[in-house]
Amino acid sequence: MSFTLTGPPETHAGPLRDKRRDANWLTQVEGPAGSSSLGRVANISLGGLLVKSATTFTPGTRVTVRFHMRLAPETHFIESRGLVVHEEIGARMGIQFLQLQASARRALGDYVLRSS
Repeated sequence: MSFTLTGPPETHAGPLRDKRRDANWLTQVEGPAGSSSLGRVANISLGGLLVKSATTFTPGTRVTVRFHMRLAPETHFIESRGLVVHEEIGARMGIQFLQLQASARRALGDYVLRSS
């Protein structure tokens, strides 16, 4: 299943948005001018994700994030615009989702809730 970038940025706030779940999925973060970073999603919430990678982008950089989210028996392909909000140079970066389609948001919400 594939999700495309449509609609306004997610503005939901509350406990589910803040709740995080550990993950270990391969991810690609595409930055400006075709620059790219491969890494692993360390944790994720409805608001964004923490990516461990040797190649990081500075806070304020707009990026596109792509990864496969495994929810047995399905795998969802997630692609979203994002904003780097914090960085540990050469180690990890926090990325806020800017555009996350409703169906992707539901699948991600289901994943985050399963951690209870």
